[in-house]
Amino acid sequence: MKQTLADTAYEKLLDMIGMVYSPEIILESGLKDDINSLSRYLFMKPSKQNDIDSLGLGHLNMIYMALKIVEYEVNRTRELINIMIIEEPEAHIHTHIQRTLFDKLKVTKDYTQIITTTHSTHLAEVSEIRNVNILKSIGSKSISMQPSQGLDEFGKKNLQLKNLTLSDCVERYLDSKRSVLLFSKGVVLVEGDGEEILIPNIIKVALGVSLDELGIGLVNVGSVSFEYIASLFCEERIQRSCAIVTDEDIQIVENNSTLHKAGAEKRGKSRKIKLENLYGKNLWVEPFYAPHTLEVDFALVDERANRDYISKVIELNYVDSDTIDKHKDNIENGTDAACADTVLTLARDMGKGWYATTLSNFIDMEVSVPQYILDAIAFACREVISIDIVFKMIGYSLSCYGEGENLDLKKEIQKAKTQGEKKDSIKKFREECKDNVVTKFLEEVDWHCMGWCE
Repeated sequence: MKQTLADTAYEKLLDMIGMVYSPEIILESGLKDDINSLSRYLFMKPSKQNDIDSLGLGHLNMIYMALKIVEYEVNRTRELINIMIIEEPEAHIHTHIQRTLFDKLKVTKDYTQIITTTHSTHLAEVSEIRNVNILKSIGSKSISMQPSQGLDEFGKKNLQLKNLTLSDCVERYLDSKRSVLLFSKGVVLVEGDGEEILIPNIIKVALGVSLDELGIGLVNVGSVSFEYIASLFCEERIQRSCAIVTDEDIQIVENNSTLHKAGAEKRGKSRKIKLENLYGKNLWVEPFYAPHTLEVDFALVDERANRDYISKVIELNYVDSDTIDKHKDNIENGTDAACADTVLTLARDMGKGWYATTLSNFIDMEVSVPQYILDAIAFACREVISIDIVFKMIGYSLSCYGEGENLDLKKEIQKAKTQGEKKDSIKKFREECKDNVVTKFLEEVDWHCMGWCE
């Protein structure tokens, strides 16, 4: 039996997005005596509805794409190449359909070249890294960056990959969560759940802007094997700033403590040497080191606010009053070693991710940020930091002071409208509030951006 156009279009929809999400369609013809009016009486509609407009915009877009591909298939010749350009196909389409659609569109490769623009991490997840191009604006022009350019060669030469190719490893690794690095203005790679949860909260509360506002994608590597993902960033591939945040694991707890990790410090030094050897001459990658671990360094950076937050977590997590008193005393009055022992015990008992989540609930404007975190964020956002963003930071920071503090500076901030006035206000703020976390952050911005605000 001869296949109808409706059958062909429906089969193409099945190929593209599968049976679960594909609308069932039929093609009908309403003919009049006037053959010249034939085209007006050809229409398509859902098999269970009277009007195709009752379908969502996403389904209509997919039907259109299916019809165009059928047209290309029917009319293809050896002399012509069909090129389809699809702009942001993820619009109005469910997450699962996004991935299925993009994956199934590969079936058209023999007769149609498909070029897709997207902001969807779900589409990036199922794409082949060798087929990805990233556009970057530089002033009034744009450049195209190829993440796979020379990637496999780098893996063989520098990472000693023999039976694996680095591009294949990266493709498997970039799920929808990690693919954010392909769309970010800057990237921060971290070891685990604690950093992934706590760092964005610390930055937002301390500086008054989120990592998203700074264009930074924070990616949890889930290990200390940063070299695979960091290798994407260089002059040859993705020209974006990539900060690696990792621990030196210097042991601060007593040797007889069950939390003392024999060999951790040695591994930390080895990791530091490896990263320096791999990226020491790479202008786009910079490692930043926590002296101990995030949990410990967050507690030791300040003896007041940060330890108060931790004490509140202790009260929530433990029931026995003697245990609570003991841990709180270590945090509030104990030595650095005792404080570290309690923090690591708490993180172990709760799980680092849950500990970071609970701790984030108590963080307020008084929080102290470990310097290495400020340094990493400053490096990652060095290409996009602007006077307007910094002006928002200092306005937020001044709002944290008491009503009677810095009145003249607050008034000047409120009056500043032009870029020049904002620039002067920022300079005055840095002179008068030298211990402020925003001032410390801007010192690192100056270092990486060569005095951008001078």
